Amino acid sequence: MSATTTRSKVFANLYKDSVSLMQLTAQLREREGVAQASCVMATPANLAQLKDADLAIDVSPSPSDLLVVVRGEPQACDDAIAAAEASLQSKKAASGGGEAARFNPNAKAAALWTAKVLTHTPLPRDAPEAGASRGSGEPPSWS
Repeated sequence: MSATTTRSKVFANLYKDSVSLMQLTAQLREREGVAQASCVMATPANLAQLKDADLAIDVSPSPSDLLVVVRGEPQACDDAIAAAEASLQSKKAASGGGEAARFNPNAKAAALWTAKVLTHTPLPRDAPEAGASRGSGEPPSWS
């Protein structure tokens, strides 16, 4: 491989789930001339992991931003970033437009609530009721 470079693009306030981001990352890594790629939400933990993987960037994105970072041959990096942007834009259009794909600050709370319900783990405010209702097959009261 010739000279390598690192390119990045920040997609402000764009949320994608981790599975979609891992799939996009895998597609970018398969491209000719790309040595490394990562598509992540720009949380502090993910930024630290990028730094550990020598994919650090020199911008300060918000945790609600989606970040695409690619290292490899310069033209391959540019092409990969363009492909990622096209993929993200097509998925945004398919999901019903920009607002549906934009970051939702309530999404984390909704995901936590869903995980608690699916795993039958009582939420703190429902702990006394959840244990009693678990045996009866009835859901806890959510009052």
